[in-house]
Amino acid sequence: MTPDERRERQRGYMRQWNAAHPEKRRENGRRWLAANSEYMRQLVRRWRENNPRAVHAHNILNNAIKRGEAVRPDHCSIPGCSNPDPEGHHEDYSKPLDVVWLCVSCHKLLHLRQKEELDMSKITDDEVFSILNNPEIQELAAQINATLAQIHELCKKEDIPTPGLEQLAQDIQGHSGVMLQD
Repeated sequence: MTPDERRERQRGYMRQWNAAHPEKRRENGRRWLAANSEYMRQLVRRWRENNPRAVHAHNILNNAIKRGEAVRPDHCSIPGCSNPDPEGHHEDYSKPLDVVWLCVSCHKLLHLRQKEELDMSKITDDEVFSILNNPEIQELAAQINATLAQIHELCKKEDIPTPGLEQLAQDIQGHSGVMLQD
């Protein structure tokens, strides 16, 4: 067995174990973070140094929330997703108060899609597997599928053209198997 085959076999085993033991996986993650807090501080410090515009936009948004000028909703803004504690996603850091509120899962999926558009080679198999096999993502994909199907049916019934709806379904299908039926 080659080293690559051995590594892939080990990855497969770990994927199965992680899927079968989500609580133990979370606990292991907590222990790792506790044991590597200095390393994580260095990563955050480096990210902040390399992304000053993002840090500035985050600070402006957080201060606006504290002053009551911006309101963080209590759930994700993706239709059908009701996950709590959304994060603000900036499409443009020059507009710090213009954010889309996304739960952690939807936010990761959005960034995964953006990375894919930039350079698929930078995304690890583990990242893709972890995000797409997340039960929250799978549930969300099912909800999106149902919502898109309802929109499609209503538009068809009312004879309303749906430019962009098919493209949206194709984009989502690339990540979750969502597909519109004619």
